Amino acid sequence: MRPIGFIGRPERFEGQTAAVRLSHLTVAQDRYLFLRCRVEDGQPEIARVKVSYRDELNGGAEQTISASARIRFTEDRKLAANSVRPEVAAQKELLLVAVAKDEALADADAGRYQQAAKKLDDQANSLDYQYHNAPAPLQGQIREEIDNLRLRSNQLQKNQYDSGTRKSLQSESWTVRNSK
Repeated sequence: MRPIGFIGRPERFEGQTAAVRLSHLTVAQDRYLFLRCRVEDGQPEIARVKVSYRDELNGGAEQTISASARIRFTEDRKLAANSVRPEVAAQKELLLVAVAKDEALADADAGRYQQAAKKLDDQANSLDYQYHNAPAPLQGQIREEIDNLRLRSNQLQKNQYDSGTRKSLQSESWTVRNSK
């Protein structure tokens, strides 16, 4: 397995080891890490994960949890499609929103408004596809993000890009990255 990078998260790679820093977590809050990798052989174990944290509810004690991430290979497309967990797929698409907004910001900053708008439209279309498969609690969040992406895309198509729009897109990207 060769790691490519985490979706929407800054990381530090040293060989086959990556370190990711997450901001503070609250009780019962979930955070998702999506590692993109290229699997070069049929080994089922693709990663060993170690999470270290300070448990403030337990007097600030240092805690560590370890586990392995494993995959299975199949030629059966139906079996592969049925193995997708809708909540996880939806959360991945929501995290990709931050990536799309960052890329759109870079394009808009360079004056490529139509290209920036297309990136946001493409991400809205990906989210729209996930909407139908997502669990009900996530559908509202997905619909809201689709509407926001289309609004931002429309603004960029009309060359309506100023410091306020830029700041809003940047803030929205940061919020997505730090709430997932």
